[in-house]
Amino acid sequence: MENVEKSMKYSKNRDQNTENRIRREKETGFPRRSKESAACRCPRLMGYLAAFFLTVAALALSLSVLENRLVQQEVAAKVWRFHVVGDDDSAGAQTAKMVVTRQMLEWLEPRLSDCGGKEEAVRRIGELLPQAEEKARKLAGSWGYTASAGLTRTAFPVKTYGSYTLPAGLYDALEIRIGRAGGANWWCILYPGLCFSSDSFSGEMDSLLRELLSEDSYRRITSGSRLNELLSAF
Repeated sequence: MENVEKSMKYSKNRDQNTENRIRREKETGFPRRSKESAACRCPRLMGYLAAFFLTVAALALSLSVLENRLVQQEVAAKVWRFHVVGDDDSAGAQTAKMVVTRQMLEWLEPRLSDCGGKEEAVRRIGELLPQAEEKARKLAGSWGYTASAGLTRTAFPVKTYGSYTLPAGLYDALEIRIGRAGGANWWCILYPGLCFSSDSFSGEMDSLLRELLSEDSYRRITSGSRLNELLSAF
């Protein structure tokens, strides 16, 4: 009988100890788990926020790239460019390229200065093409090079004239290729105007661009040139 009482007392004490342990675990363990859960949620929330802002930034950049492309297409529809490619990058070849370029521009200027629009400029350049190629061959030949001339649709990089930035993209051009045409390029606007420099670009060219382009396109090429360069490169 005494053994039974001891056994019951032991069992009761064990049950009480178990209840106490469970109570302590609840008192001390639940808050810990809550903190651990909150600690787990915090990095996850930051990840969601970072992904959200990156998505917004990517969409904004994509929209800017699209707008820049539309501006480039409008500009390309209104201008005609001049493109000269040197034989190679040697000093002699590049000097010959610039001499040919300057003399070709002097020859073209009086023949294109009174064009009333791009269509007329394109027509006149087409009519002048055989003479232009002959002129280019003679000029390059005096430096020991061959040359050819043609009407092309050429990929141009971003070009900044003072505060004006023309986006990179495809443009119609009168192209002269000297010798092997493996050297550095030279380019400018052939119409409207005739290869304005950075100094003169802000005067007469400003009026011409205002007439030719929409207000939005004009605003985009005359502001934020570094941003336009970045988007065009992108």
